[in-house]
Amino acid sequence: MPEPQVKIRVLLALSCASLWVSCGSPPPPKKAADPPKILNFYASPGVIQKGEESLVCYGTESITDVKIEPPVESLKPSLTRCFNVKPDVTTEYTLTGTGPGGETSQKLTVTVSGVKKPEAAGGGQLIRFFVSDAKQAAPGGKVTLCYGLMNAASARIGSETVPAAERNCVTRTVAKTTTFRLEAKSAAGASDSESVTVTVPSAAR
Repeated sequence: MPEPQVKIRVLLALSCASLWVSCGSPPPPKKAADPPKILNFYASPGVIQKGEESLVCYGTESITDVKIEPPVESLKPSLTRCFNVKPDVTTEYTLTGTGPGGETSQKLTVTVSGVKKPEAAGGGQLIRFFVSDAKQAAPGGKVTLCYGLMNAASARIGSETVPAAERNCVTRTVAKTTTFRLEAKSAAGASDSESVTVTVPSAAR
């Protein structure tokens, strides 16, 4: 075959390949990463006496790394997680979460006032804290209730017995607005109770 014809065929083949590449279907667009969310970040109680502890809880979504300033302990992404803090002075905590979709942060303040009061004779205060991870839920949704006890021999939430532990969490399903009542008793007969309410909005008609 004459050399000019070979060159022409090669050029035509390259041109066709180029057209096929440029005119082919474009690749599908990449889905944007979901933005990071801090679902909740709160302290209970928010005001303490010096020497007391406060329970700090948080929940995250679309987050791969989470940290708190000032540092308290190593944190990890979680829908529901709590830990104790014991600041000597009023302290502002900043929770920061990062993920493929960016970074977000929230702040809360634990106020410290005065000096821790001595415990009453007979251990009058048995419940250190009792909180829910959500103040509102959808009908049939679940909430996590966390509590801490001291000097308690027995405890119950509503009619159900729960461990008399220094720190424990239980999950409950709510169909309507519900007030959960934690009751604790000591071996000496002292009792203590606290309540939390989870609101379930009525379905729109």
